[in-house]
Amino acid sequence: MLRWEPRPPVLPYLGGASSGTIVAEGLTNPQIDPGTPWRLTGGSAQVTFANAGDVTYRPGSLEVNSNGGLLFGCVPQAGAPVAAITHVQ
Repeated sequence: MLRWEPRPPVLPYLGGASSGTIVAEGLTNPQIDPGTPWRLTGGSAQVTFANAGDVTYRPGSLEVNSNGGLLFGCVPQAGAPVAAITHVQ
């Protein structure tokens, strides 16, 4: 079984009433069994919104290192769908 370690930073993109990226540090995942979805757990990030309105979150870049020595990156194509929305008042 491989264990995958995300390498900081994980960068979700902000849009709507805000812009920029979020740096999430400290993310980990349990061992992956065949056929099991890959999930990130733990970690934290802090964001301060300067404007009121709907802030959108879209997938951003991610680098992952496995215990098998593999390193790969993932960057979504332009126009990735919105994953979440926060209403800021």
